[in-house]
Amino acid sequence: MRKDDDWALFAMYMDPERMRIKTSFELWRSLLPLNPTAILPESRYVNLFLNGKFQGLYLLAEKQDKKLFGLDQAQNNINSSLIFQTKDPTYFREYETGSWEQDWPNEDEDIYIMEEILTDLFDFVNNTSNETFFDPNIGIYSKFDKMNLIDNYIFNYFILHGDFWFNNYFLIRNTNPNNFFICPWDFDCTFGHTGHEDYDPNLNSESEIREKNELFNRLLNSGEFRQECMERWFELRGTIWGEEHIFEILFEIYGEIEHILEIELRIWKPNLFKKKFNLDDYVSNLFDWIEERLIFCDSYFFNFTLNN
Repeated sequence: MRKDDDWALFAMYMDPERMRIKTSFELWRSLLPLNPTAILPESRYVNLFLNGKFQGLYLLAEKQDKKLFGLDQAQNNINSSLIFQTKDPTYFREYETGSWEQDWPNEDEDIYIMEEILTDLFDFVNNTSNETFFDPNIGIYSKFDKMNLIDNYIFNYFILHGDFWFNNYFLIRNTNPNNFFICPWDFDCTFGHTGHEDYDPNLNSESEIREKNELFNRLLNSGEFRQECMERWFELRGTIWGEEHIFEILFEIYGEIEHILEIELRIWKPNLFKKKFNLDDYVSNLFDWIEERLIFCDSYFFNFTLNN
């Protein structure tokens, strides 16, 4: 991990097995050799103590900042490098001040460019004809990194990241004319678990995605986009997202925290222990869910081009 004095510390309370956030980090980061925009922080598990008292298992991670994304210095105009973060639900239909936060340029730079940029971007996504939207010279792929959009769709669809489509992501761009790219975030509600609800691994969330994100709604109307998503999914399934490779990530993560996990869950999840509790069986539910989700996604993407 980089040398720094500023870190993110995740309590993971909404992550029942304390593995979903870390697994999401590692799965997205595994794309980096194939996709330079697949950037997420390095992270490490830590046992947190305050004044000698154990507070539980946390995930320490690098900050999402210009250093992580390798951005240029800010400029005092709309061509500047930038990091915008969703703060409240936004459906990519219109710019609402309270739904977004400008992380870079930061307040020390005294440069505010977010409103003008997002207003123009949302106007393009919502009000252009299909001919303009998919034009190879001035269309959506002249504004966004195409591989980033494809990988975001298949990644967030696979992990059933329900909050992603209308929240929980960063919009990033290096100095213009570089393209925008999206960085997914906040992974505690993934892999079939959201709050106190569990979701079937065979859930097809495409219609919900269309309702929650106009950018992806328009992309999903494109046969070319669907074809390339299908091809990308099976390319990854045959290499770094094969079941064996994904389970290797899970086993490595579980091996790091197995010795502390039961203590952690006894502290923060006492309801688990009102009945007989077996930690291995509890964690195996996550493995089983992912195995079944992979089978479902293989079928979903196999038929993907037929659904437009």
